[in-house]
This record gives sequence, C-alpha cells and structure tokens, in this order.
Amino acid sequence: MLNRRHLRIKVLQALYAYFQSEETNHAKAERELLSSVDRIYDLYLYLLLSFIEIKSITVAKMDDAKQKMRPSEDDLNPNMKLVNNKVIALLENNVSLRRESEKFNVNWVGDDTQEMLKKMVLALKDSEVYFQYMNSEESSFEEDKSFAIALFKTDIANFPP
Repeated sequence: MLNRRHLRIKVLQALYAYFQSEETNHAKAERELLSSVDRIYDLYLYLLLSFIEIKSITVAKMDDAKQKMRPSEDDLNPNMKLVNNKVIALLENNVSLRRESEKFNVNWVGDDTQEMLKKMVLALKDSEVYFQYMNSEESSFEEDKSFAIALFKTDIANFPP
C-alpha cells in the first residue's frame, strides 16, 4: 500500500514546497509531509472502492438500457461478466473495507466524482483489457483477479482526473 515510490514522491514534493516558500519553519514542513503521507491511505481506499463504483454504474446502465422504448437483444440480455466478477464481489462484501472507508470518510459520493467515474466506465468499455475479459469464455477467480489487476494498471490508475 505505502511503498518507497510514494514516499519518495511525497518527500520531494514537500522539499520543493519548503524551498519554494520563503518560510524557515521546519516543523511545519514536517507536519505537511506527514499529513501528505497519511492521505496515501485515503487514496488506497478510494482505489479499492472504485471497483465497487464501476460495478454499480455498470448495473445502472444495464437497467437503463432495459428500460428503453425499443431495447435491443444486447440491452435485454447484457454480458454480466463484470457484474459477476468475484474479486469485486469480495471487495463489495468486505466489512473491514466498509468500516475503514466510513472511519476515514472516504467515498465516491458527489456529482463531480460520479461524473468522473461515469467517464471512466465509458473509457473502460473501449479498452482492450475490458474487451478481452468480456469476450472470454472462461470464468474463474484467477481470471477475475487478473482482470482486476490489469484494469487497475491500465485504466483506473492512469485515468486523467
């Protein structure tokens, strides 16, 4: 969760901010660095919760498609592979994740964040990782896990804010 790369980036950012400001208060710079490091855990929670939100947005889009005036065959019988992903189901049912997100007040509630996640879902549907996963006939925990990892690496972590 907290690796050397994150720490290096935070230290360099804090040093840069310290030297750019003409303030000589070392304690304040140290407090800001420690605060920044603490927020990395919030980022970790946000990233885990993003899988759950992607699933809920996908389910909502499927429900909307079924309510069309003239739904197509794909609208009536959508591919449920992402919705039935076992890794996302584990995250969704994880009590400690829910407790931690409530404790630190980390959630994706809000119009701006929901719009960003909806854009992410649209971009996700055009990705190669998503296409391969959804068209694969295999359905196992290992495939679901490798999809979640690949999805995170290619789409979620690199999605522009």
